[in-house]
Amino acid sequence: MAQPPVNFEGVERRALGTFTEKAYLDYSMYVILDRALPALGDGLKPVQRRITYAMSKDKELPSIFGLLHGRFATPQWGIWILVAVSAAFGAYGVLNVDNLTQITLASNTGTFLVYGITNLICLVAFWSRPGANLFKHKVIPALGFLANLMMLVGIVTLSFKAGGNTSRDTILALGMVLVWMAVGIVWFVMNTRKQGHEILVKKPQLTEKELNSPD
Repeated sequence: MAQPPVNFEGVERRALGTFTEKAYLDYSMYVILDRALPALGDGLKPVQRRITYAMSKDKELPSIFGLLHGRFATPQWGIWILVAVSAAFGAYGVLNVDNLTQITLASNTGTFLVYGITNLICLVAFWSRPGANLFKHKVIPALGFLANLMMLVGIVTLSFKAGGNTSRDTILALGMVLVWMAVGIVWFVMNTRKQGHEILVKKPQLTEKELNSPD
């Protein structure tokens, strides 16, 4: 039995290439605006204010990050500072496409660096520790570090190869990351010396028995 002809009345006909290009761009903008670009809401995330509060109590950040609200016992000043920083980056990013590209690349670069360094620290910390699990404490952190390193190299390489404004934006984004890192390193060195601590401390290795001892 012959199939009846398909009625395309009221259906927009578009070339597949045009449709997929628009769909990809729409999804990319969603990822950039809702995931990669800093926003006011980032400063309100519990994980960020918990980290800055703990760092303040450990004297790794100024004490203002650890001041609690008199009624709600929340680190209000830390929240306001995080919101202001997120708002500043977000306001810069939405001015034009180039700014948006710079902030997005800087944010992604920082993310891969943080996650990669976290895996590397875990790998170093457990490398010679008695009782360390080969898979959990060595293989997984090593794979995590390599994965983040590959993604970082990939995104920077592709951005440079794009040419034009994208290459220039990539250089500016990497410059932002380097400045941010430099400020952090200077603060870390100065604050560590202010506290009277050594920057690099090699502690004696504990035996498995000492690690499991209740005392």
